[in-house]
Amino acid sequence: MGAPLPEAPLDVLMRLWCQECGRPSSPEAKGWRLYRTDIPEEDNEPTLAAYCAVCSYVEFGTSSSEHTESD
Repeated sequence: MGAPLPEAPLDVLMRLWCQECGRPSSPEAKGWRLYRTDIPEEDNEPTLAAYCAVCSYVEFGTSSSEHTESD
């Protein structure tokens, strides 16, 4: 079984937190991007890092508006 959930309102637990600036997402997380950070050949579990729209653009030069639903 996984680790116990921290005691906090569910809407806070379900938010993303930006890897770069630490800001929490809105419940909809519009414009946020997730990037895979593990090395598939070396790590047992996949891991993701969340970036807000501004930090994603600064770090990777992309914004959610540049991608289609099939990306």
